[in-house]
Amino acid sequence: MGVTLITQLQNLESLDLSNNRLTTIPTQINQLSNLLILDFSDNQLMTIPLQIGQLPKLTMLSLDGNRLEEIPPQIAQLSNLQMLVLDNNCLSSLPTAISLLPDLQWLHVSRNQLTTLPSALRQLRNLEELHLYGNPLPLLPELLGSEHNPGNSQSILDAYFQASRPLREAKLLLIGEGDVGKTAIINRLLHNHFSETRSKTAGVDIHRWNLRLPITDLRLGDDAPPLAHDRLPDTDDELRVNVWDFGGQEIYHTTHQFFLTHRSLYLLVLDATQDEVANRLNYWLRHVQSFAGEAPILLVVNKTDQHRLALDERSLRLKYPAIRAVLHVSCKSGDGLSALRQAIEEALAALPHVNDWIPLAWFAVKEKLAGLGKDFLPYESYEDLCVAEGITHELAQRTLARFLHDLGAALHFHEDRRLAGTHVLNPEWVTGGIYAILNEPTLQDSGILHLSDLDKILNRRRYPAHKHPFLLDIMGKFELAAPLAGGQSYLIPGLLPKARPVFNWPIDAPVALEYRYAILPAAILSRLMVRLHHHTWQPERGQPVRWRNGLGVVRDGCRALIVADPEAARLTIALGGLAPHRRHLLAVIRAELDEIHASFAKLEVEEWVPLPNNPAKAIPYDVLIEQEKRGQLEYYDPYIRCDVSVHELLDGIEEPDERAARPLQQVLVRYFNVEELHQLCFELHVDWEEWPDKGKSALARNLVLHLLNQGRLAALEERVRGERPLRL
Repeated sequence: MGVTLITQLQNLESLDLSNNRLTTIPTQINQLSNLLILDFSDNQLMTIPLQIGQLPKLTMLSLDGNRLEEIPPQIAQLSNLQMLVLDNNCLSSLPTAISLLPDLQWLHVSRNQLTTLPSALRQLRNLEELHLYGNPLPLLPELLGSEHNPGNSQSILDAYFQASRPLREAKLLLIGEGDVGKTAIINRLLHNHFSETRSKTAGVDIHRWNLRLPITDLRLGDDAPPLAHDRLPDTDDELRVNVWDFGGQEIYHTTHQFFLTHRSLYLLVLDATQDEVANRLNYWLRHVQSFAGEAPILLVVNKTDQHRLALDERSLRLKYPAIRAVLHVSCKSGDGLSALRQAIEEALAALPHVNDWIPLAWFAVKEKLAGLGKDFLPYESYEDLCVAEGITHELAQRTLARFLHDLGAALHFHEDRRLAGTHVLNPEWVTGGIYAILNEPTLQDSGILHLSDLDKILNRRRYPAHKHPFLLDIMGKFELAAPLAGGQSYLIPGLLPKARPVFNWPIDAPVALEYRYAILPAAILSRLMVRLHHHTWQPERGQPVRWRNGLGVVRDGCRALIVADPEAARLTIALGGLAPHRRHLLAVIRAELDEIHASFAKLEVEEWVPLPNNPAKAIPYDVLIEQEKRGQLEYYDPYIRCDVSVHELLDGIEEPDERAARPLQQVLVRYFNVEELHQLCFELHVDWEEWPDKGKSALARNLVLHLLNQGRLAALEERVRGERPLRL
């Protein structure tokens, strides 16, 4: 039946014409005067007929996923409209007539081209949800929210129209090897001071640097209220920069994942007296890329008074587009420092969101928190501060807490049940405590921290005994430490001995799987040790099999030996035991690694399958999967110069059914949190509480296998497509 014929069904109440490649809506649509629901989503519409306003009973109109560039003002005639969905179009503005929709409760305009908002939105008194994420609006992403967690509509409109001011705050992080001069650069930039005396940074030092940079690009559009002087900061050209000076020692690299963020500028400092290999240039560039995606980087070559380090700058910038400039300086002579300062100012001014508008109430809470002079605060007290400033909605309070956490103003762990009772105010309290433990000489090369040690390691006044468990819980959340049996001691993988212990390993237990990385972050094996520490292999006569770069795991009578090679950027997993249990143990390890890998912004890693009879040779796992899909039983590799059985290699890793379900498991790990996985279990009538392992990766794997064994995997796929339509 054609669309024109459908318009003859004058008693029709619901019409769904989504996904039909329609280019127009017939003007006769007004003949369906009894319509309550109208869905034209996911078509190719470029215009909406004026007759759309002649549907007096319409309560829901969905036009998302089209090519619309404007909405006609006649839409205001839909006086009973409660939901208007306009996501994924090409809208650059909304009509002011939208204010004439008194019953509108849900307005979805995400992923369009909106740069301004009409003041008419403030007249929608019944508006409950306002979806604006994915638009180039001058507002913080935290305010706009996301698809499954939209921002608070009142906070958004307040921030845009009146009770707001520019953020004017940024984060500058200095990274690089030890002794390259990071601290010397900070002293020059902030105090114009240089000292020949060198001292290693023990963890991280945090400084505040106030720069005077003019505020630019603050226009809010023709329909926005004019800028008032009292909406700008007292010093409207001041930019607050939070400077984080990281120590270069390897032990600190595992902590970078929690402090290297997108809302930042990076100074990668090199030593001109050392070559690229000694400076580990590619390692550090990929390090930032892994944790912070495309965050901008300035390459700073220090000590040019002693030597000139030649770099292929053009090739570097082609390979790493995040590099904004390469600067050669000498902290001793002062050469190049003015150019460095100018480059920093230009890069900071270009950071996204630096000039985004923030509710004044947010600033008030932020300043009150800073003025308390406390290192930690009960979350309930934080909520009271919010309420006092008019931030009463729970979602708005959580959004502000996440924003302060990302900005580095106050660390927030409200979503972690173990840490929910405290809202940490001062990041230096956390970093100071953690780095004091990591730097303790008596713990070096032991890897074991006893609770009684903390009284000696930590300052008792700043770190009272009743806060020691909380600090250790934070280290557990960061996967820097794990409680051992009895709860009186903790494993700290980063402090384990570097030497491999002596133990017997079966000669018939070859490497089953190999992970190859562009760089191998130290945090990967460290975090894996924390996750698997309950299964650490301990021979009957000997110590647990674990060292700085390796771990032995035992489960169901099978053993695995996991070894990291940082120089080769590889991690290998060797297995011993019967095939079914061996595959199960490997699946557990892979699931944990999947979740760890997914937490990195841009990690380059591939799985390779070694040949059983020639372990020095390996084939990419994805290549074998593709061959199996094509029905090719044998695979010839020109480098190996032999035919190999595709099924034999893959069956050594996992059974065919599990192979087919693995992509779905990876989607669950990457795009769902634990609460969402619990909800999926509830909807599919799966009792997850009986499963022994309740971490996210274990939940995802067990859910997939449970439904696979019941023949109900299609039901899970259908729900996942509904929740994350772009992921499958």
